[in-house]
Order: sequence, then C-alpha cells, then structure tokens
Amino acid sequence: MHVMFKRYADDCRAVILHTPNMNDAVAKYLHAYKHTCYSKPCELEDEGDQPSFDFLQGMFVFTPTACIARYESKNFTHFASTGRPRFRSMQHYHSYCTSPSNMRYSTVAGKLSEIDSFSSSDVCRAAGVLSLIPDLVHLMYPPSLLSKALYVRTQHTANPVWAIMAPFAHRYMQLQYKCYYGQ
Repeated sequence: MHVMFKRYADDCRAVILHTPNMNDAVAKYLHAYKHTCYSKPCELEDEGDQPSFDFLQGMFVFTPTACIARYESKNFTHFASTGRPRFRSMQHYHSYCTSPSNMRYSTVAGKLSEIDSFSSSDVCRAAGVLSLIPDLVHLMYPPSLLSKALYVRTQHTANPVWAIMAPFAHRYMQLQYKCYYGQ
C-alpha cells in the first residue's frame, strides 16, 4: 500500500494506491482519518473513487498506469467562457512597491515555480504556463517579462521545456493582448 498526503491550509488530499485484497484495511483507515482530521463541526468531504479531482490550482487525473497532475490557473476556465477573470490572483503590474522590477519579476518567477512544483510532466508544465497567460495579460505584465522568467527557470532547473515554451508563450501573450486590449 502507498499513501500520499497533500495539505494546503484547509484543503487536504489522501491518495492511496493498494491492491484489491487491502480494501477493508483502506476503508477502516479512511474512516478513521475522515472522522479525526478536523474538529467538529468541520469535516472532510469524500471524493470517492473518481478518476480525477480538482486541488488548489490544478487537477489530478488517475489512469490505470499513472497519476497526472496538471496546473491550471483558477481564472483560466472563467476567462475562456467570459473573457474576464473571476478574481485577481497576483499583484497588478502597476501596483506600488518599493522595488517594482524585482517585485514584478518575482511574481512571475513564483508562478512558474508553482507550476513546476505542481506539474507531473513537461506537457503539464507547458499547459500550466499557457493557462497563466490570461491572468498576466489582464494584470498588464509584458510578454518580455514572462520570456525572461522562462529562460531563467531553464537555467535554474536545467529543464529545457521552459526555454522551448518562451517563444510560444511570448507570441500567445501578444495575441491575448490584442484580443483583450485591441493592441
């Protein structure tokens, strides 16, 4: 049996991989965990044996041979259907701060780190970057800042996917600017 926990603030997930002969033991374990994790009146909601579930800014998808973790900006689906964000998820590019260039770069670099940590593959990393672009455009971040952060991420991780993504992300961001602002 293999158990993995992820916890963030009040969200927690237990992923349990086991053989069929362990069903009873797993059921007892989950029952005990569900009823002792939080103080009353709070309680855990059971996802059941679903093939996928949302968690934080992403989705876990289970197949018979793998668990795929995909980062997706919380605004992405809402942007796709309405053309507008649901809420601000990052600092606006023109927000006041004592060191604007460092803060702006750190905001984008932090999101790339979040995408990298959450994603289970390079394809998922690339999709995560693309899902972040509408947020960056809405908050007025320039494409050149994303490109810089992608190239620096390549140097820090030695993973070429970030550099491969840079020209595509830059162009997609320019297209988003044209659609969103008519520029």
